[in-house]
Amino acid sequence: MSAAVPTISFNGVTGAEEAWALIEGLSGTYGADWWYLGQLAFVRQEQERWQEAEALAAQALTARPSAGHAVHARSHVFYETGEHRAGLAWLDDWIRRYGADSGHCAHFSWHAALHELMLDDRRAVRRRFHRELGAREVSGGRVLVDSVSMLWRARVTGGWGGEPPLTGLLEAAPAHWLDAPPTSFAALHGALALATAGDLDGLERLRAHAVTHHQEAFPLVIAPLCEALAAVLRESWQEAALRLWPLLPELGRVGGSRAQLGVVEETLLHALIEGGEHDRAADLLAARLDRRPAPLDRRRLTAVNGLRAARV
Repeated sequence: MSAAVPTISFNGVTGAEEAWALIEGLSGTYGADWWYLGQLAFVRQEQERWQEAEALAAQALTARPSAGHAVHARSHVFYETGEHRAGLAWLDDWIRRYGADSGHCAHFSWHAALHELMLDDRRAVRRRFHRELGAREVSGGRVLVDSVSMLWRARVTGGWGGEPPLTGLLEAAPAHWLDAPPTSFAALHGALALATAGDLDGLERLRAHAVTHHQEAFPLVIAPLCEALAAVLRESWQEAALRLWPLLPELGRVGGSRAQLGVVEETLLHALIEGGEHDRAADLLAARLDRRPAPLDRRRLTAVNGLRAARV
């Protein structure tokens, strides 16, 4: 099951709905086993069945407080329902108690940092990054998926001024994730890493690789994403927004969670605001607040509405 189902590392051999059917079909075999309940909880949160996901996660965590899949499912429920303060407090406590023994602690630190970002607590994001997401604390694919992706998010949301602390991170990334990544999910994070480093040449090489790739997500999502990120680096805001908008409904091809793929929408918002497209930015922020309330988005919407009023 662990080999078949894409969970925290999104490296399973099945796609989302196929994985859902596989997990749901095994209830008669696994029953109330804590490991299985955590897997099922993650499926339910992907299906936006938040209350069911939380109930299943709670049942699994009662039996095994360190149950990783249940922790992951609950983390997503907190985020997707906008419960950022409660989610952060719970995750901090869990990391303190069980994080040292977790194989994916960096990802739970990423979830905690995401709450801090949504709470508009820039100092907290910086502290956590240096304490839990730096090059000495993270290895393998998590270097790009968790650490570097958080740096890019912090940059486009105004949470990290100056040069990002990339020292040692790109060097620790898995081989070829920056030029010939093995999956489109790896490619997305490779592109974000190159953008964080300001590497226009690297983005062009990755774009050229993606254009001719046999997996459709590469030419349909990764290649235009590289073009959009390059436009952001050049501060060609209208071009960036024009290339990013059509990608939003296609991101599911890449794999990963809504929370992870949300970095593309964050980049679009950055391009809209910087490019003076305040009406479109306001509409997008309002829709986000309806879906998932967050102090960061409320502050940005207030600022954008102020710019709209000044224009009138």
